[in-house]
Amino acid sequence: MRILYYGVIALLFTCQTPLLFAQPQDVSFTTWSSGYDEPLDLTHAGDERIFVVEKRGIIFVVDQQGNRNGTPFLDIRNIVNDIAGERGLLGLAFHPNYQENGYFFVNYTNNGGSTIIARYSVSSTDPDVADATSEVILMTISQPFSNHNGGCIKFGADGYLYIGMGDGGSGGDPINAGQSDNTLLGKMLRIDVNGGSPYSIPPDNPYLLNSQIPDEVWGFGLRNPWRFSFDRINGDLWIGDVGQNTREEIDYWAGNASSVPNFGWRCYEGNSAFNTSGCNAMGTYDFPVFDYDNNSLGCSVTGGYVYRGPRYGNLWGLYIFCDYCSGRVWYTEPDGNGGWTTTQFDNLTNFNYASFGEDVYGQMYLLGISNGTILKMSDTTCTPVAYVDAPATLSQCSSEPLRAYADPTLDYQWQLNGSDIPGATSADYFAAASGSYRVVVSNGSCADTSSAISLTLIPAPTVQISGLDTVYCANATAVTISGSPTGGTYSGPGVTGSTFDPAQAGAGLHPIVYAYTDGSTNCTGYDTLLVRVDACTGVPAATLFAGYQFYPNPTRDNFLVEFVLDHPDQLHFEVMNAQGVRVLDQNRDLSAGAQKLGFELGDVADGLYFLHIRSSVGEGVQKFVVRK
Repeated sequence: MRILYYGVIALLFTCQTPLLFAQPQDVSFTTWSSGYDEPLDLTHAGDERIFVVEKRGIIFVVDQQGNRNGTPFLDIRNIVNDIAGERGLLGLAFHPNYQENGYFFVNYTNNGGSTIIARYSVSSTDPDVADATSEVILMTISQPFSNHNGGCIKFGADGYLYIGMGDGGSGGDPINAGQSDNTLLGKMLRIDVNGGSPYSIPPDNPYLLNSQIPDEVWGFGLRNPWRFSFDRINGDLWIGDVGQNTREEIDYWAGNASSVPNFGWRCYEGNSAFNTSGCNAMGTYDFPVFDYDNNSLGCSVTGGYVYRGPRYGNLWGLYIFCDYCSGRVWYTEPDGNGGWTTTQFDNLTNFNYASFGEDVYGQMYLLGISNGTILKMSDTTCTPVAYVDAPATLSQCSSEPLRAYADPTLDYQWQLNGSDIPGATSADYFAAASGSYRVVVSNGSCADTSSAISLTLIPAPTVQISGLDTVYCANATAVTISGSPTGGTYSGPGVTGSTFDPAQAGAGLHPIVYAYTDGSTNCTGYDTLLVRVDACTGVPAATLFAGYQFYPNPTRDNFLVEFVLDHPDQLHFEVMNAQGVRVLDQNRDLSAGAQKLGFELGDVADGLYFLHIRSSVGEGVQKFVVRK
């Protein structure tokens, strides 16, 4: 941004780019949460929680109703320099696999004035608190001045971390950072946080083979990309790049573009020439889709988001942004002719709106830095959006769901070939058959039906695990597992490679899984066997008692056990099938001497079964087969 707490200026309409003025009464921004100290960023971690960043170095967890946790998620005020207007804790991004690895990333100014990109981890004991001692610094970038630090970090659809760097500050880009090859300043950077130490370079970064340009550089020509974002659906990049003396600009780069951008600064400010000395031909730069006069319509652009929440259909697909000083709010959309149309649709009471944010459901928020209030955008028009994140023609494995954009305020009903599927009323649906699928989304008053998806269901390969019994004693030797088709992987307690070790697994009921992926379809099949490990002596049932007999084997629905008991005892008899399901469980109080005991299994399926006998002196297992 240019400066914080910039005064409200006169709002006069003098702009080279056409603006269409509209004031729809159904869109509004209302107070959602307040009481913050200079809130600068808002995002989510893949769940309902909302995370609010304060400039001074604190991150709070907030629920969907705007209630803030009393204990901060992260407090790093001791290492954050927030004295100057454009320094502080400026950006937050959660790892795409945060639910599994607990990693998140921050952009802050350290006490030496440099930009720090660092990774932190969530606490191992409390999901609402981070481990403040877990910092791993990925990048330290020196800043020649206290302004134009950038501050935004986001993960793209490619899984890489993008970092927006300003030109280093002062005014007019005195070090020509935007166009210079030998600096990270004035650039959009892209790094891979999943490899290397502390990171690696994506193999398709455009300047990887150019020894004159840092490998991290992805795009050129930015002055101060204070806030940028990616479209959830197509990966398009939108940047609000703060201007110099006359123009504020919105830059756009298509998610499927094969080339890389140079957004023109310092040669151009918005669509106007600024300092073209030593610059290339005008046609070599990528100009904004919208720019506006920052002396009459505002002072500093605050980049926003493309609205992709399913709640408000009127806003779907619009890129929404505002001006920090004037409170004007605009949206940009395609004009149908390969260009763009920008419309002003609100003029908010100015509280220096420094940032937009969105929650996991795609709902948008606007942060007022000067009054510490966060607004939430809403639309009273009855137009929910039924959007399924899938192509119109789809072949997929049976284990993958069809997924509509979810919102807890909406109702969902899936249809197959035009008819409602009973019970299919959540945002995700696991299809059980091939056919034409739609989802109807309703807000209670009106509904929207998605486009049809022609789904061909690819069956998972038939997989079988073998080589395992279903009952082991803890002191039994390790056994080799086998599976068909060959070439899959085994997992579960006590499993190493293709070996199951009962002692390593420990006592209990353990699922042992064999997974095999068909190379031609890329679909994975699974087979699971429940293996029980008992802390027993390993004595076979045949030797647990004198004169032991079990018959008939195979049996239909009953069996007899004969043995001689040398002292009175209570015996426990348990029968389980090959999947570990108990089908008989009895205690018998017996006197000493010869025993002949009958047991009824009832209506059980054909297959392999196990009789587990426990006495006061030991345990034993008898295998038998039911065949009807």
